[in-house]
Amino acid sequence: MGRGIVRLADDEYVVWSTVVDAPVSFVLSAEEARLELAEMGYHYPEDVIERADRRMTSFVAPPYTLDDLIGSNRAGPGETRITLHDIRRLYQRPNRPSLTGPTEGVDRG
Repeated sequence: MGRGIVRLADDEYVVWSTVVDAPVSFVLSAEEARLELAEMGYHYPEDVIERADRRMTSFVAPPYTLDDLIGSNRAGPGETRITLHDIRRLYQRPNRPSLTGPTEGVDRG
């Protein structure tokens, strides 16, 4: 299964699946992403986060870019493509205040 870390914004990461073309985690801080990677069995989670910080994604083979992933995502309702802004809103942890506003009104642009 193709999973990697995608950096959405400063201290905002998600675990991304290239199988479902969408995040498979809530928005995580860098520390939360490190812990998630360790639970997934990664031996050097710090390196994965550093790669995502440099490139916006941790994918290396193939080297997906953030634009690649956002442009082909199926993260919205009914597997629709949604914007980066909407991913940041819709994938916020329910008990964590949204950094980008309310979650209703998805822009499918």
